[in-house]
Amino acid sequence: MEHTNWTGTHLEAGRRQGERLRVRALPLPEMPPERFAYAAACVPVYERDAPELMDELRGLAEGSGVPFDTMAAFLLGMYAFPAGNRCTCFAVDTGEDMIFGRNSDFMAVLEPYCEHCRYTLTGSCALVGNTTAFCELEDGVNEYGLAVGLTYVYPTIRKPGWNAGYLVRYLLERCKTVSEALGCLRRLDIGSSQTLTLADTSGALAVAECNAESLVIRRPERGAVAAVNDFRAPEMQRFRCVIDDDVKSGLRWQTVTRALRENRVRTLADACGLLAGQYGFLCQYDRAGGFDTVWSTACALRTRKLLLCEGNPSRCSFTEAQMP
Repeated sequence: MEHTNWTGTHLEAGRRQGERLRVRALPLPEMPPERFAYAAACVPVYERDAPELMDELRGLAEGSGVPFDTMAAFLLGMYAFPAGNRCTCFAVDTGEDMIFGRNSDFMAVLEPYCEHCRYTLTGSCALVGNTTAFCELEDGVNEYGLAVGLTYVYPTIRKPGWNAGYLVRYLLERCKTVSEALGCLRRLDIGSSQTLTLADTSGALAVAECNAESLVIRRPERGAVAAVNDFRAPEMQRFRCVIDDDVKSGLRWQTVTRALRENRVRTLADACGLLAGQYGFLCQYDRAGGFDTVWSTACALRTRKLLLCEGNPSRCSFTEAQMP
């Protein structure tokens, strides 16, 4: 897992990251014409809501030597088209602390390209996060103690709008609390299908299940929330896609909700144990199949302690990382 630190303006950070990508010569996948068309329709939405992120995207394209429309198709189309990433996320109020945890499950071959990144950009909240996709984020925590993590949901609809990875980034850069983050989600045009698990130092917890047509907020049960790779709110069942559960989303849901229901996550060490599969299946994939947990993170928001596992937590250790 690579560790990066981005400072300055969004444009400057994007250009530097692009130059780094040029040196690494990481190829982008081939994409169908409809993804290019979709991304082109999304650009005005981002320009309206967060022009600084489009400045960063232009800098990324410029620095990498990749045409803007190609980079936009790759990043803005992500999560709106079928993808291979699967994850588990949870947050719990222990009374003494707010614990947030997430496993990122993805193609094992891309594990070396995963990134633990620190952002201190002009006009934005300082934050740390993790990603498989350049300037998007999949989980993170900001200087105010707001934590956000996504889980991908197979898209049955899409419209031009925000995708999951940029939503995580936007909320961490703009918001201090869960309440503020939910207010942003209600205002933004959302394009892809996902859940967003949110927690803050005040004790607020929520899971936002959302797509291009609907947003439903799941509130905590017994002081905890969790999400895997499908919608759980009754109002969102009409958007569920019936496909083979080849990454054991249902089994992971059983494991994480049972552990939270039985009050097994009281400390950061407990959260790491859950993420490592000590309470049932959560990360015990057969890596020979090309799929694995590629990182795991656990954070105590009030006591400001962040742990990161660079690989599958059933085989690799958690180490302390610096909070923003």
